[in-house]
Amino acid sequence: MSRRRRQYTDFWIYFEAALRVISKRSWRRLGEELLGLERGELRLVDNAALSDEVLRVIEDLVSQAMHDRAAELRAQADEIERAAHVFEGKAAVRRFDVKTAEIKDCNDYAEAFANQWCEENVIGWKEKEAA
Repeated sequence: MSRRRRQYTDFWIYFEAALRVISKRSWRRLGEELLGLERGELRLVDNAALSDEVLRVIEDLVSQAMHDRAAELRAQADEIERAAHVFEGKAAVRRFDVKTAEIKDCNDYAEAFANQWCEENVIGWKEKEAA
């Protein structure tokens, strides 16, 4: 007994691929929601007899959903970026507090900051200072 593989229309192939880009796990549910279909009716879109007008409407809906998802991901990325800057700022304050707690007097401050500047800006400064 041989099982025949289902033949998909070209439209279905790129329609499904687009839905999977938007929502990897629940792409079927997304497609049903976008098109106002009942659960399990998404395969109705895999129909070569659908008119060009219907296909255009579906394409527009999917395209808009893709743009909406991209905007949502951009907003999430921006939020994470802002949180990273806040985190880095707090880390810098903590590191500065630790560094200043270790320094005893004004001369130590000046030497510490000069050493830090040299480490960041002068190549091989430790070797020159040791010589």
